[in-house]
Amino acid sequence: MKAGFENGAFFAGIPGTVGGALAMNAGAFGGETWRQVQCVEMMDRQGQIFQRTANEFKIAYRQVDGLNGQYFIAGIFILSR
Repeated sequence: MKAGFENGAFFAGIPGTVGGALAMNAGAFGGETWRQVQCVEMMDRQGQIFQRTANEFKIAYRQVDGLNGQYFIAGIFILSR
């Protein structure tokens, strides 16, 4: 927030990991994780890595559908000033 990224300030109130925040659409103070997501990297059980965009998931309050047996390993976030 001190650097001017106010739309990401709600992350400061969320304990845990980026993967957990992505998996449950974590939020606080009126903000939600997936409102800031550009894309994510995921891995399947065979070790293949995929990049997927935010619109490939069905996002709801504390819920993310469309994981298709894949797991989050990274997230790319857009934080505007």
